[in-house]
Amino acid sequence: MTAEQMLAAAAADSFGRLRWTVLRRLGVCPLSPRARLLTRRGVLRLACQMVLDGRGRAAEGENPHFDDARFRALREAER
Repeated sequence: MTAEQMLAAAAADSFGRLRWTVLRRLGVCPLSPRARLLTRRGVLRLACQMVLDGRGRAAEGENPHFDDARFRALREAER
């Protein structure tokens, strides 16, 4: 498979790109066991949460309900 074919295949796989984006934003390696356990439904749920968080920040400058310290603690607990 050539590089051009690989790029075309990646461009056509919109869910794969969404999965990669979600994992990257969460700081999870796509080849890790944690990433392999993430279901399609889980990817969609996380992507929706990221969109909602982004809208809140864009509208108000920051999401007032987001607890950064709790998020970091939960993220470290999952590792």
